[in-house]
Amino acid sequence: MAHGDHVGGGAALVQATGAPYAISAADEERARHAGEVGESGIAYDDNAPAADRHLAEGDVFGVGTATFTVMETPGHTPGGLCFVGGGSAEGICFVGDTLFPGSHGRTDFAGGSEEQILASLARMARDIAPETNLLCGHGPSTTMQLELAYNPFIQH
Repeated sequence: MAHGDHVGGGAALVQATGAPYAISAADEERARHAGEVGESGIAYDDNAPAADRHLAEGDVFGVGTATFTVMETPGHTPGGLCFVGGGSAEGICFVGDTLFPGSHGRTDFAGGSEEQILASLARMARDIAPETNLLCGHGPSTTMQLELAYNPFIQH
């Protein structure tokens, strides 16, 4: 996710923790300008740092006993990603701004694509188990089962 509301604090977090910074290659350049006034008219904390690692489809990373598999879900941004949980995070998926309860993320900013986000949602419907809890980038969480039943943007 390259927008400032998601990566604007990344540089401070890296500085405070020494943790590596990872993002999709397709979103890195936009993230490097996250601290500037963007299309929404808002400037966030700071520009994102240079990536230590680019995340891509099928990559797996761990946090403690949790593992996450990267699923590429372009549409909100060209490099949109979801993180599908495994291990102690089984049944959880971080979906960022790809999906919101009953809707999906904006596609009207530069790099957004309604066609791509609809394809990403269709893929999520096929590849994410219905009982999975979806943690959205803004607002309440949902489940894949609820979205399959009520989200008009998911074609399955």
